[in-house]
Amino acid sequence: MSRKNSITSILIICLFSMIVISCNLFKDSETEELRKEIADMKKEKEKENNSNTENSEDTKDTKDTEKTDTKSKEKPKEKTKPKPTLPINQNEVSDLIDDWENAQNTNSYNNYKSLYATEFTGIKRTSGGKVSHMNYSQWLNNRRKMLGNIKSVVTSNRNITIVGNTATVEFTQDFKSNNYQDTGQKILKIQMYADGAKIIYEEMKDLI
Repeated sequence: MSRKNSITSILIICLFSMIVISCNLFKDSETEELRKEIADMKKEKEKENNSNTENSEDTKDTKDTEKTDTKSKEKPKEKTKPKPTLPINQNEVSDLIDDWENAQNTNSYNNYKSLYATEFTGIKRTSGGKVSHMNYSQWLNNRRKMLGNIKSVVTSNRNITIVGNTATVEFTQDFKSNNYQDTGQKILKIQMYADGAKIIYEEMKDLI
């Protein structure tokens, strides 16, 4: 009996050991499968991230290409070309000065404006020492305000010189308005265009 019991005990121990070993093997197998699943999930995630990155770069490249195409389609802005000038003679210059003087003495803004080129620049000086540099619009806006107050404008001692298509006139101007008067040396530069002679520059050089 004692021997049978010993054999039985040994068998039981062996059986228990086999059960334990089987459990460990099953556990290891299950753990390995879980690791594989986790590794597969990581790979899928990396593929998805890479795909999103590529799509984002493709979209960016597409937008950049569209911007470049749009810019290439835009027409370059054309610079405004100055109007071509024509030869001018002393009689035409004298006629313009007469018209310029008359427009002021008759307080005619439209006639006065028609004598100036859009490329005009001018320098205005007053007896108080104020100096103002003006373009075409600024000059005409300033003159529009004062033209109605002018009493008389008289020119004398005209001196005309012509170089190329530009005439320069120097003369003495006596100017009188309701609230201001001065006398000084004025300079006008004049060019001939298809629609007539125009003043391109004006300056009261020296006040007397």
